[in-house]
Amino acid sequence: MKKIAIIAAMSKEIAELKKLLSNAEEKTLDGIDFITGDLNGKEIILMESGIGKVCAAVKTTELINLFKPDCVINSGVAGGIGDKVEKMDVVAGVETVYNDVWCLEPNLFGQVQGFPARFGGCRALLEKLNDGDNGGVNVHKGLICSGDKFIAGVEAAKGVRDTFNDGLAVDMESCAVAQVCHMKNVPFLALRIISDTPLKNDDNFKEYKDFWGEMAERSFKVLKKLLMSL
Repeated sequence: MKKIAIIAAMSKEIAELKKLLSNAEEKTLDGIDFITGDLNGKEIILMESGIGKVCAAVKTTELINLFKPDCVINSGVAGGIGDKVEKMDVVAGVETVYNDVWCLEPNLFGQVQGFPARFGGCRALLEKLNDGDNGGVNVHKGLICSGDKFIAGVEAAKGVRDTFNDGLAVDMESCAVAQVCHMKNVPFLALRIISDTPLKNDDNFKEYKDFWGEMAERSFKVLKKLLMSL
């Protein structure tokens, strides 16, 4: 993989990643801001996503059409719904699925008709990440569930977990990016740091708001390690 696209949720994370790049250049194409540069012999394209499936899908499509990357990595935050997943852990998406899609039988819940029930993460990238501790950050590999709703409170989280009992995290973009990458035949991986744990805390929105100060540094550590290994 010589050309790697990174879609990050936060401008702060984009700024930290930019510091790693040689020959960093900011550019605006088709109304979308990008940063390009070099890292460890690789060409890197950075882009900040918007919130939700539509923003993520539109920007990912534009990025792929403009730059034709060898892979796409989506970094950001998620709520933790796995039993062993704690705040500040990172979930790497072995699979992603929609938690708000239903096209009726014979489709499975979460499946867009005509597409796989779940979208698989890039095995080559997943193999670069160790299970368990990664430089002080716990990494879990598993299922990320995406939908256009912030999952607040125990009952909402329980509804997702009851449907997808192997789910580890919930977010609002990963599966949309995964579907675009599937349609464009581009390898994809979601890396999500856990901001809150709605199954364990009914006021997880406060937990989410309190979490932001430390997020970028810890998420960046796992992503940086992955990039340096490629």
